[in-house]
Amino acid sequence: MTRFLLLAQLLASASSAAAQSAWRLVQTTDELTAASDTRLILREDAWPTEPPKAADSYRGATLVVVCGHRLPSDTGRTLLFSADQPMQPFGGDFAYVELRFDSDSQTTKAYFTTLPASGGIAVESGRSVPRYVSFLGSEQSPYFSPLIFARLLTADRVTIRYRAFSSDRTATFHVAGLAAAVVKLTECRWTQ
Repeated sequence: MTRFLLLAQLLASASSAAAQSAWRLVQTTDELTAASDTRLILREDAWPTEPPKAADSYRGATLVVVCGHRLPSDTGRTLLFSADQPMQPFGGDFAYVELRFDSDSQTTKAYFTTLPASGGIAVESGRSVPRYVSFLGSEQSPYFSPLIFARLLTADRVTIRYRAFSSDRTATFHVAGLAAAVVKLTECRWTQ
């Protein structure tokens, strides 16, 4: 009986940890155009537990898989990264961030295109700067990378290295479960 109780407690704590890093399904609609999309949103593993004390404080990074035509996309598919901070890409003409999947020693470069987020402002060195959301793509497809998406489907974890406020930062995501979650985004064909 004690073993059964211990096993039940372990399973409950494991499912609680999985629920904290689970992909959330969200429907969004643009108030001006009435265009809509469906999104899977995942918070970084180190998501702050306390709400920010000021409106311009860091809130945590998110990884977003979007299906719809509200945003620039590749056949309706978009892969977004938001660090809730103004981000600067690495590189010159070919701007990128670096992704590391699971325990791979190699990094993957993702083409990095930023757009100002609606209504978001942060403060850097005493001045206001717009917040940005960033597309993770390839040179051929700047809003969605089929290769990166395929890696996300099979990975357990991805760490994204980016630059914000003139320093290198990382955000780690427990991405396991994306393959099961993406079937809810039925409007898009994910295997193309």
